[in-house]
Amino acid sequence: MNHQNPTYLKRRSGIYYFTRRIPSELQRQYKRNRIYVSLKTRSQRKAMAASERISHELEASWARVHAGNVLQKLIPDEFKKSIKTELPILLDADDKRAVLPKLSDAGEMYLDLKGRNRSLNFENSVLRSLRYLIDILGDKPIDKYVRHDALRLRDTFLKRNLSVSSIKRNFNNINAVIGLVSRELASPEPNTFRGLFFQEPLEQTKRNTIPIKQVKALQAECFKADDEARWLLALISDTGMRLSEAVGLRKEDIILTDDISYISIIPHPWRRLKTIESKRKVPLIGASLWGVKRSFIELDGDFLFPSFCDGQVIKSNSVSARLNKWLKSRIGDEYVVHSLRHSFRDRLRSIECPSEIVDSLGGWSRKSIGQSYGNGYDLKSLNRWISLINVFE
Repeated sequence: MNHQNPTYLKRRSGIYYFTRRIPSELQRQYKRNRIYVSLKTRSQRKAMAASERISHELEASWARVHAGNVLQKLIPDEFKKSIKTELPILLDADDKRAVLPKLSDAGEMYLDLKGRNRSLNFENSVLRSLRYLIDILGDKPIDKYVRHDALRLRDTFLKRNLSVSSIKRNFNNINAVIGLVSRELASPEPNTFRGLFFQEPLEQTKRNTIPIKQVKALQAECFKADDEARWLLALISDTGMRLSEAVGLRKEDIILTDDISYISIIPHPWRRLKTIESKRKVPLIGASLWGVKRSFIELDGDFLFPSFCDGQVIKSNSVSARLNKWLKSRIGDEYVVHSLRHSFRDRLRSIECPSEIVDSLGGWSRKSIGQSYGNGYDLKSLNRWISLINVFE
């Protein structure tokens, strides 16, 4: 057997990990089905050497266990009580990581299992939450944190003036990692970071809707600036798309015709959609059609906004900050890019557009089971309604 088989090695953030499935007949005995150990090296040569060494030790250990099991079957029942057979344990008796890993290793294991086909933003969000915890509480085995640690982490977040929603998101990431890894290793899931009390704010933050006059003024500023960031903003202004949906578009997602031009919003490996209903088609009108056409004319490559998305990295956060700063300087501090999505819904309300069509255009969740029946509205119907809010001049 070639113990340098690269299937025993995983690489995450440049660090190599040894991972190997435990034989099925031994999984119950060891209370887990897979070994996952950080090799703490970025060198492929060192990682392969370590992989070979660990594999040899494992196979020798498993062979002794198998021999012990066979011996137990051969010994008559009346003699078994007088014989004490010590079976070798997984890896090393002092290696607690083989039982439950440290949080940093658990995070890598979680991303290896859960992060497949997920965006880089997903990985960054998980790693950021774990980094917060490790910086404050240290990198411990995931079952060694206590309730006092969880309270200390929560209070540190509050002192940093993080919003309750941001704090909860970090705790959700932490609990997801600990929960999945514990289940994979057949260990009871610690509840250390669950059930914490949070004082909810008296007033929930509400996005202001941008009045139609301000929408027109903003679009005029986009036409004047006439660059990639403003084409993106113009696209959002007349489609109500979420920023991440727009940033992650390929040119293949755009259908330009003499009849009805539209965007096909579908999930991609670099950008997932928020809900099932987010997958949709949205006709292009006014400023949104202008922004798309300008991108096709001026920018090369497969992506509609290549400065913000290249298929590997999607810069939703940085472009959001950039556009919000620019938008506030033009129409007021009370507005952000997401306000355009609120405005889009209000503009559809103002023409008494049926709520089902509003939800279809914006990718909002359905309100009833009946809405999921049938094939939904065709492009012609969607275009007829969305064209009524066209303010392009």
